[in-house]
Amino acid sequence: LYLGANGGRPARYVFSNDSIETTVHEVLPLVSNSAETAADVYRDMVLRNHLVNPQMFPFAVDGDGDYFFVDTQTSNAAVYFFDTIHDAPQLIDVGLALAEFMAALTSET
Repeated sequence: LYLGANGGRPARYVFSNDSIETTVHEVLPLVSNSAETAADVYRDMVLRNHLVNPQMFPFAVDGDGDYFFVDTQTSNAAVYFFDTIHDAPQLIDVGLALAEFMAALTSET
């Protein structure tokens, strides 16, 4: 994932299932001198603000500024979406492992 789209938009970037329709606007870079990194988001959302559990690691952001997380405690790297559009922010289980999530992305129609 990071080798293919570190700090950029994947070629296929639209994600849709029964509960979510969004885009992967950017895969968060691990290292950058100018852009927000995955470590920056982790420090802010997990360590500082305690919005998600510590085993959740951010790997991408959608067009509205909401983040995709991978659960580092699961053997298949389960993907979650942190949705802030509703009244209370919620972490939504996408129901896919990271590799399946990336395979499920489509081009804009």
